[in-house]
Amino acid sequence: MAREKKPSPNFTLAESLQSWGRKYGQVEDSYISGLTEALRENKNLHIWATFDPLDYLPIPLLANGSKLASRVRFLTVLRNVLVFAPVALTWIAVGQATTGFQKYISQNTTGVANFLDFWQNGYDILPEEYRISSIARLDAVIILAVIALTLTSSVLGKRAEEQVSGSEAFADRERTALALEIGLFLYDKQRATASVVNASVAASVARLRASTTALESSTKAHAGTAKNLTSATKALEKSAKEIAAKKGKTVKAETSDFDWEKIDFSSLDSTQASQKKKWKFK
Repeated sequence: MAREKKPSPNFTLAESLQSWGRKYGQVEDSYISGLTEALRENKNLHIWATFDPLDYLPIPLLANGSKLASRVRFLTVLRNVLVFAPVALTWIAVGQATTGFQKYISQNTTGVANFLDFWQNGYDILPEEYRISSIARLDAVIILAVIALTLTSSVLGKRAEEQVSGSEAFADRERTALALEIGLFLYDKQRATASVVNASVAASVARLRASTTALESSTKAHAGTAKNLTSATKALEKSAKEIAAKKGKTVKAETSDFDWEKIDFSSLDSTQASQKKKWKFK
C-alpha cells in the first residue's frame, strides 16, 4: 500500500493562516491574503520574511461577548431615556391641567378655584390620564423600571466585560503563536545578509557548545565508572592476597610444631625394604 504523502510545510502554514483569518473575520486582510498566496505558490518568501508578523498580523475581531455587550448598551440607553420620562410626563400633565383649569374658571366664575383640587378631580374637564394620581402612578412605574434596568445593565455589563476580556486574552495568545510560527518558518527564507549570517553562526556555536557540554558530562560519567571498577578490582586483589597470606601462615605453623627428633630411623632396614621376593616357578 502506497504511503500517504504529507502536505508540505508551506501548505500547512497557509492553511493555519487561512483558518485563523476565517475565525476572526480577517480573511480579506492584505497581509493574510498575500502571505497565504505566497506560501501556496512558494514565491517571494524572502520578501515576506522581512516583515515582522507581530506587527503586520491584524487585530482579531471578537464575536464572543459582542451580542451581550450590545444588549447591555441597549439597556443602558433605554435607562438613560427613562430617567427623564417622569419629568416630561409630569410637565405634560401640568400643561393639560393648566389648560383645563383655565376652562373650568371661565365656566365657574363665581366658584372658589383650587388648582390642586381641579388636578386631582378633573371636574369632567381634565381627562383621567392627566390627573395627578395617574401621573404619580406612571412616574413610580417608570422609576422602578429605571432601577431594574440599572441593576440588570450592571450585572450583564460585568458578565460581558469578563467574556470579552477572556476572549481577547485567548485571541492574543493565538495571534502570538501564529506570528511565532510564521517567523520560524520564514527565518530560513531570508536573504544572506551580515545579520542573518551572524545569527546562523551564533546558533551553530550554541548548538556546538551544548553538544560539547553533553559529551564532557558523558565522558566524566564513564571516567567515574571506570575509576570505581578499578578501585573495586584493587580491593578484590588485596583481599585475595590477604586470604592467601593467612593460609600460608597456617600451614607453616602446623609443620613447625612437628618434632622430627622423636622418629627412630634406625629401625628402618633399607636393605630389607629394597629386597625383592623371589618367586619359584615350576
